Amino acid sequence: MEKEFHFKTPYHFSNFCYKYIEINDSDLEALLFYVERAIEGDTIWQTILNRFTAILKFEPENYLEAENIISVARKLFYYGGSLKEALGMYHTTPKPFGDVKTLFIDEEYTLSDEFINKLQDLTLIHGLYFLYNENKELIYIGKSRDLSGRIPMSVRERKAYYLKYKLTGTMSDANILELYYIAKLKPVLNRDSKESDDTSIEINYNFIEESEFIKIRGDK
Repeated sequence: MEKEFHFKTPYHFSNFCYKYIEINDSDLEALLFYVERAIEGDTIWQTILNRFTAILKFEPENYLEAENIISVARKLFYYGGSLKEALGMYHTTPKPFGDVKTLFIDEEYTLSDEFINKLQDLTLIHGLYFLYNENKELIYIGKSRDLSGRIPMSVRERKAYYLKYKLTGTMSDANILELYYIAKLKPVLNRDSKESDDTSIEINYNFIEESEFIKIRGDK
C-alpha cells in the first residue's frame, strides 16, 4: 500500500521543516505551494514531499537529495516549466533505494540500457507493470504511483527477465485495473485477488501508453 500524505495543513509542514532543516522564506514559500497541491490530492507531489520529509527525518546524510527537491520546487514556483524538465535539470529522482544499479550489484547479471533508460521516463508516473520470465511468460502484475521507484524492487524480488507497462489516467484506475488483470490473467507470483475461476467481466480501457516487451537483463 502506498503511504498517504501525512500533512493536513501547510502550517504543519512548516513546523516539520523548521525542526529538521534551515530553510529560507522564499524556498519554504515554494514548497508550501506544492504542499497545498499534495493536500488536495496531487499524487506526484505527495510522492516527492513524502520522500523529502523522509530524508529530513531518517536520512540526513542525503541532504543533497533534499536540496535538489527544494531546487525543483523553487524552479517551478518562480520560473515555471514542466516537472519532468525540473527533475532532469537537478537530477532529482526520489527513490527510497537510490541508484537503481546499486540495487542489483550482487546479482549475476547487469541491467540493459533499454531498461535503465525507460525507468528514467517513468519517474513519478503511475500505472501498471507486468513482469515476465525468460520465456516471456507472465509471472507478476503490480501497480505504483512511481513506476521507476517500484519496478526495480519488484524485478529483483521476482527474478524477472522482461517488463511491460501500461499508464493509466488516474491512480484509482490503476487500483481497479490491477485487480482485473490479476483475476483475468492469473500470474503465478500474484497471491491476492487471484481465484481459480474465470472472471465474467470485460474491461476495455484506453491506456495513456502501453509498452512492448522491455528487456531487463543485459550481458553477464
